[in-house]
Amino acid sequence: MSGRASLFEEADDANLLDVTMSLVGNGTGIMEEEADTFLEALDDDVRRIITAAVQYKCFGHMGHESFCSCGGKPAVTSFMPCPPRAAELEAELSVVLCDVKVMTDLNLQWRGKGGPTDVLSFPQEGDGGVLGDIVICVPVAAQQAKERGTTLVDELRILLVHGLLHLMGFDHETGAQDAQIMRRAESSILSVLGFNGEGLVAMADEREEDSHSVSNISAPHKEVHRPPPSAFQAIKVVALDMDGTLLNSSGLVDDETAKAIARVQAAGIQVILATGKGRVGAARAAHKLGINLDIQPGVYLNGLVVAGKNGEIIQDDTLSWPAVESALEYHATQLTAGDRTFALTVFCGDRMFSLDAAQKYAIGLHNNFFEPTPEQFDDADSLLREARAAGGVNKMIVLGDPDDVVQELRPYWEKRMRPMGTELTSAHPTMIEILPPGGSKGNGLSCLLDHMGLSASQLMAFGDGENDLTMLQLAGISVAMGNAVPQLLFVADFVSGSNDDMGVARGLDVLLEALSQN
Repeated sequence: MSGRASLFEEADDANLLDVTMSLVGNGTGIMEEEADTFLEALDDDVRRIITAAVQYKCFGHMGHESFCSCGGKPAVTSFMPCPPRAAELEAELSVVLCDVKVMTDLNLQWRGKGGPTDVLSFPQEGDGGVLGDIVICVPVAAQQAKERGTTLVDELRILLVHGLLHLMGFDHETGAQDAQIMRRAESSILSVLGFNGEGLVAMADEREEDSHSVSNISAPHKEVHRPPPSAFQAIKVVALDMDGTLLNSSGLVDDETAKAIARVQAAGIQVILATGKGRVGAARAAHKLGINLDIQPGVYLNGLVVAGKNGEIIQDDTLSWPAVESALEYHATQLTAGDRTFALTVFCGDRMFSLDAAQKYAIGLHNNFFEPTPEQFDDADSLLREARAAGGVNKMIVLGDPDDVVQELRPYWEKRMRPMGTELTSAHPTMIEILPPGGSKGNGLSCLLDHMGLSASQLMAFGDGENDLTMLQLAGISVAMGNAVPQLLFVADFVSGSNDDMGVARGLDVLLEALSQN
């Protein structure tokens, strides 16, 4: 792609090698406290790659003898680079590490294609040393690294080499001969710099796919490094998240998924729900499965409420009263002031409470997410009295517009509630869930496995959201849905289809196939 200046910001005028490194988007998976160190290390790699690529273009792929710039000795056709001397180069380059949303938007804007890709290059037109922009989608790179059994850094280096060669005029998409030239260039540069892995063109050739389309993480996915059959054969329990996983975008269990679950149950494996919903809401949403949750094990309210082997409650964690009172007091104050940018709902076991002014949001949870019928209260004091009588508050949900949740609500509630010993997570872009300390699906499942006399290696778990992270980290086999948030791609053993493409059924079929080999 060409015909434009730097995508994200203009580089300063430079007389040597000017590399601008930046993170764009909230879903890269790189923690804020790690970002500077990570970018500094990658900056050094970029400078070495630029130097090697320039030397290769000048001396490495000619069809005759040429001369090495460091001593005048002849250099044959194979790549024999000079020692890197970045200070002798005059070039400007912008490298942007982004999340799935940013890359998807770029693809739509500049390529007319949906979904994220691994790397895009935007050459700078005109004379001078400005090379242009390389944009890399970190979650896609992480997924590819996991498939290939390499590290994220290795994958980023491969993508940097590929993107830089595009900026320098190499193009594997203009014919077989050009593809072979770029393939040799990638291989030579990676080899001489001591980087691990094949070049992207070589890997794309092996897959018989274009390198810009191999990484659409919303598509049904071919898993390269699945766990061995023995890991699947150890599985005794399958834990399923609900919204975004078991349930499709219409909030329903599709027929093929229901059939796959029945096949797994017939094979002697127990299927349980591990959800942010209460037990009543989960039962309403999963009625098609014909499971009586009152007498079945399960993990509810993000691990706060755990039902044992016969449906008896074996864990029931609640928030501290100071945390509940603080949240309700602030919420009531904002409502009185006319601020309706967010709403707060309170969960007490299988009951959901809200203040009158927030009732429409609570009704939305009931109608769209199968939560309990909301009970409304005139003021915070009366709500608190009923919550105490009910035995305590398991969790609270803050609801708002997705952009407000990311930019304003999440940072504010993190600052307000963290010091009070709470955990914050999210199962949906419009929600922030406030939980007791240690509250998570992972901890809830660990409690249930102990109760059932099983180990984590005997658990297979499916999820799509931030609140599924600890569950996938615990499980012996973890499956991220094709629509999963980027964080899950870093920990999942493999990625299945999306919740609208029978992702659970596809993953369960992998399990059944492995069991048939026993």
